[in-house]
Amino acid sequence: MKKNKNLYLTIIFVLIVCGLLGFSYYLNNKGVEASNLPKEALEDPEIREAYEYVVENPEFLDYIPCYCNCNRLGHNNIKDCFVSKFKSDGNVVFDHHGAG
Repeated sequence: MKKNKNLYLTIIFVLIVCGLLGFSYYLNNKGVEASNLPKEALEDPEIREAYEYVVENPEFLDYIPCYCNCNRLGHNNIKDCFVSKFKSDGNVVFDHHGAG
């Protein structure tokens, strides 16, 4: 009986450690690739946060219009101010318009 208890405790411990490592990996890899960001987003944490939000929540921003008259640039919504294209390989082509 004691042998089974030790086995169960070991399994639980391993699962907890794996879960914590996975969550830590998720937190460290969340966000966007810094090398692709506009220069202003690298210099200002608030601008970077805005770009990261757009990349992580594009479906919501499709419905929010932009009020800076950028529709003449071909922008249809606020997402277009930040992202020019979401590539099929997962990379993002950023628009510098959202940086300022």
